[in-house]
Amino acid sequence: MLDYKCLALYISVMIILLSLPAVASDTPYELSPVKEATLLGIGTAINITNYFIADYQSTLTQDDINSLSHNDVNWFDRSATYNWSSRYDTMSNVTVGVAFFMPLSLLFYESIRSDIFTISVLYIETWMLANGIKDCLKSLTGRPRPYVYNEDVDDNVKLTRDAIRSFPSGHTTTAFFSTVFFATVFSDYYPQSQWKLPVWIASIGLATATGFFRYKAGKHYPTDIITGAVIGSAAGYGVPYIHRNTRCSVAIVPVSGSFGIVLMKEFD
Repeated sequence: MLDYKCLALYISVMIILLSLPAVASDTPYELSPVKEATLLGIGTAINITNYFIADYQSTLTQDDINSLSHNDVNWFDRSATYNWSSRYDTMSNVTVGVAFFMPLSLLFYESIRSDIFTISVLYIETWMLANGIKDCLKSLTGRPRPYVYNEDVDDNVKLTRDAIRSFPSGHTTTAFFSTVFFATVFSDYYPQSQWKLPVWIASIGLATATGFFRYKAGKHYPTDIITGAVIGSAAGYGVPYIHRNTRCSVAIVPVSGSFGIVLMKEFD
């Protein structure tokens, strides 16, 4: 169900931003009332839409479960219907938690910490968009999870509402929007850092592991996971990208013992 506390937070941030002039500073990102009102407005609208289209009472019936067959699932996803593991489920909960809070580690860097308001706004927008799209798709498709086809799983588990919210993978969406956001922001602040590649590898690796654990747990099909990865990555990279500061500035620098004027495009 829609979290009204989160919605109140989103609306409060939007109101604050609408009262601000465009922000221009020596950082990789800049905020503007138009961009923020648009993104926060779209995110809020998507999340509210999900509240109205979601069927919070619908579940599978015992007859539905009895009629299911592994062969009902397409060949690409079918292998997931044989999976069921509480251990992998727990592991996915741990990795998605680490991924979601990973952007907080950016605050260890002074230059990023000084832009905490900007980064927080970008992350809220990313979260709203990715989460809203994911929830709307779950509500519209009502896809049974892989474990519903598994004879080893108790029917009581299959009869819950959660059993028909497979597409797309929420854990994977969250893991990817968080880690891609983290790696993108780090790269934009430190474009010459030798740690850029390791940061990207570790970030994508953590998100991918989350998706894999969801597959092994019997909670999601490969197509659920791939779709979640696409949604999360698009939001995690797209929101910082459209906020990149492309202002030009002039700097006077020494050139071969004299001085020259260099036109620089910052943080392009």
